[in-house]
Parts: sequence; C-alpha cells; structure tokens
Amino acid sequence: MAEKTKRELTRLLHGELEAPRAAALRAELERDPALRAEYERLRAVWEGLAAPVPAPAPAGFSARVMARVRSEHDAPAGFGFAYAPAWAKVVAGLALVVGLALGSELALARQDRGSVPLAGWSVDDTTLAESYASALAADSSSAVNAGPEAR
Repeated sequence: MAEKTKRELTRLLHGELEAPRAAALRAELERDPALRAEYERLRAVWEGLAAPVPAPAPAGFSARVMARVRSEHDAPAGFGFAYAPAWAKVVAGLALVVGLALGSELALARQDRGSVPLAGWSVDDTTLAESYASALAADSSSAVNAGPEAR
C-alpha cells in the first residue's frame, strides 16, 4: 500500500480529510477489502491510544495527602544555616574573620605603596568616567587626523 494512501486513511480517521476526498476514500473502502482491513487496523490502534476512563481516588486519599503536606510544612528545612552543626558555624565565622582581615591588610598595603596604574590610568589621578572620555577623545581625534579612509 502506498504511503500517501496510509496518510489519507489516517487523516480520514482523524477527520482531517477534505469532504470530497473523504467521500471518495469511503467509497474505495467499500470496494477494496485490503484497504478496509488497513483502515480497521489503524482505527483499532487509534482507539487503543485513548486515555482510560478515570477511576475515583481511594477512600481517605485526600485526607492522607493533606496530613502529609501539613507534616512536611511543619518540619524544619533540610538544609539551612540555622540547622547546621555547631562546628560548621564556627568554621564559617572563622572564615569570615580571616577574609575580612586579609581584605583589610591588602587594602592598607595598597595605600602604603601609592596608586598602581591599571590599564593605562591611575586610580588616584582620574576617575573611570574621565578615563573613558579621554580614550574616546583620543580615538576620535586620531580618526579625524587620519582622514575619511581610516574610518
């Protein structure tokens, strides 16, 4: 059987075939037993795909679900700083103190050495906005001096 015919049978089964072609295909189904057998096979498969009839929930199901939701809502969270062991809180506090001390020491050491040039500009001399403005001005003046072919 041709693939096109199988597609048309499927479209007929789903109700997607145009009315004139659907009438012609139904007439062919009456005349051709092999075509009718294929259509019946497709129909059986299609009906087998239908969802089962919903069954009611067992007695007491909703009460058990709600009881479990309430018990989990009242239970403490599984992972949080408040529920961490005491040693973990001590280690976290020490790490915070050490980080603050190292950060302060690095900041003081930087002040003692003076400013360190970063990417061609000095922190003490120029703000970042001024640095961008001067870089843009230098770029535009070099483009003007170079002429239109540089643009």
